[in-house]
Amino acid sequence: YEGAAASRIHFIRADAKPLMQGASPSKTKLKASLLALCEPGWREISPRDVSMLMQSINGSCVTSTDSHLHASRGVVLGMRAVTRAARRAELSALLVAAHSHSSLLLQQLACMADSHGAAVCALPCSSARLGQPFGLLRASAIGLRRDAFPTEHPLVAAASKHRTRFSEEAPLDRAAPHSSETLPDIDAGARRDALKSDLAA
Repeated sequence: YEGAAASRIHFIRADAKPLMQGASPSKTKLKASLLALCEPGWREISPRDVSMLMQSINGSCVTSTDSHLHASRGVVLGMRAVTRAARRAELSALLVAAHSHSSLLLQQLACMADSHGAAVCALPCSSARLGQPFGLLRASAIGLRRDAFPTEHPLVAAASKHRTRFSEEAPLDRAAPHSSETLPDIDAGARRDALKSDLAA
């Protein structure tokens, strides 16, 4: 080292080497693990029942005028509109596309709708398939208002038959729905630490 400033530095060793940091856990693996803990676990529906539900949607939720497809009265489309209706407890049923890319938003919307008494039914299809009856490119969620679709309506009754029930426990206080193993009976903070340790291993 040269110069007055360098001469005052006594803590630098000539044989010093940069420390090799250990590989951090994969962000993709961490995200997948957290999503697995937060997934509501959609109820499985048979292909026959899915076909019947889609036919009911075509018959009850879609109106055709002058070769144009429109949503019938009481049908709410669009995530924002459906979210507002669910927050106001105006929905008797909520139909969602389980294979939609907006899975996290749908989970929050479904939990809120369920807490306000709406029957949440997840169809095993994409948002493009769910929006097809309305002539839309995509529809992640369809809300049915109580005033136009009471509980005795055939579509609401079918949604109630295949509704997904949500637990009141926090997401990290229960095991992932796809796993048969349950976490030990410890507090949520310890479970989070255990999850991080598993990911780092």
